[in-house]
This record gives sequence, C-alpha cells and structure tokens, in this order.
Amino acid sequence: SKLREVRKKVAQEEAIPAYAVFTDEELAGLAQLEALTAATMRTVKGIGEKKVERYAKYFIETGTTL
Repeated sequence: SKLREVRKKVAQEEAIPAYAVFTDEELAGLAQLEALTAATMRTVKGIGEKKVERYAKYFIETGTTL
C-alpha cells in the first residue's frame, strides 16, 4: 500500500493516470524486491530505463526495504 500511495502522489504531481507511472503488476514486482534501487527496479517486467530515470527517485525515497 505504501507503493500505491507513492504512485498516486507522483501521478497527481505529473497530472497523469496512476497506471502510467507503474501498473499494478509492476508495483507487485517492486513489492517483491528485497531492496528498492534503480538497478533492482530494472529487473521488474515492464519497467525500463525511462521509467527508472523518471520515477525511481520517488520510490527509492520511501525506503530501501519494504
């Protein structure tokens, strides 16, 4: 739920739909990671370099362990 809150906040700031930040499937993949870093985010299916560059900072700020 912490990741969903961050996704909602980012979507509001960027004035885009939440699914455009990360889909529910991508969020589920992020939630399974032991440590949340830019490198580990790239291992999640559907998350590429552009999404990492644009959004990783918001999610990494929430803490490296979930």
